[in-house]
Order: sequence, then structure tokens, then C-alpha cells
Amino acid sequence: MPEGWLEMAALGLRYLYALLGVLIVVTAFIWLFRDRRATHALVRNLPDAGLIGRMVVESDTEQLPRGTEIDVPWEGVIGSTRTADVYLPCEGVRGRHLDFFFHEGEGLEVIPRRGLTCVVDGVEYSPAGRPRSGIMGEGSLLRVGDAEVRLYIFAGLNMPREARMSDDALAAPGTERPQKAERGREHGR
Repeated sequence: MPEGWLEMAALGLRYLYALLGVLIVVTAFIWLFRDRRATHALVRNLPDAGLIGRMVVESDTEQLPRGTEIDVPWEGVIGSTRTADVYLPCEGVRGRHLDFFFHEGEGLEVIPRRGLTCVVDGVEYSPAGRPRSGIMGEGSLLRVGDAEVRLYIFAGLNMPREARMSDDALAAPGTERPQKAERGREHGR
């Protein structure tokens, strides 16, 4: 055997191992790119990805007819500008009227912006008043300006049993829902 053979083999193996390292890194990036593309394709094909539910319009206005469904993301802004996450083009609704956040196990928290108000299930909320924010559960009615919308939360989300929709919220659209105080008087409470 020639004298420099081990030296040449060691030098060659060093470059071979460097090439294998580069090959491993390139393969990892190819897998990452394919997985990312597959994930984006999956999310694009899921109609409700990133949403917690829908709001259904209860009031009948020219801009928003009764029964219109509006997708509700996990958090965002309700307003009358097209950049709002929940777009309500009605009288009395400002461009960025209120913020909302979904809390697992509680519901959708709505927080009116400074100087504005909203009504959730008959209780008015404003930044200057008490309480400042309201929690909407399944079937809660939100009134902002002339718009009235009812929240329907997807079944797979973690929500307490009390916040689930009541029987009168399941009534057919177009039927009036009695106020809570009136219901108490009807039953002699």
C-alpha cells in the first residue's frame, strides 16, 4: 500500500461527510416546504378554519337583510368599514365600533370603543360605564346601532353548559323573543 493512502482516504471521507451534511439539510428544507404547502392547502380547503362561529342578522335593514350569516374569527373588530373583521354596514355602527375576543370556556367578549356602546342580551355596555365589556354565549343577541345579530358558536369549542343556546333562542326566525323580566312575570316569579 502506498504511504499516503490513509491520509487521502481521511481527506476524501471528510468531504464525503460534509456533502452528506449538506444533503441532510437540503432534504430537511424540502420536507419543510412540502409540509408547509400541504398545511396551507388544507387550511384553504377548510371553510371554517380560524373561525369560532357565525353571527346571523336578526334585524332587517337595507344593507343587511335578515338571515345574513357573517363569519366570526377568534378575535377582531366589529364595524361598518370593509376592513372590519365583522362587517355591519348599518346606521349607528361606527367604522371600528367594538373589539371582540373569544375566551375558551367563557364565550365571546365584546368591548366597545371609547364613546360608543353596544347591548348584549338587553344589557348595555360602554367603556365609561360598569360593566365595560360583555360576554356573549351561544345564542346571545348583540345590538350595535340599528344592527341586531345573534351569535352561534361551533359545537367543537370549549363552552360551559350555561352559555349554550336556550330553548327560546331556537325559536323560528321572525318570532319575537320575550325579555327576561317579562318571562319572570308570566310564570309568577
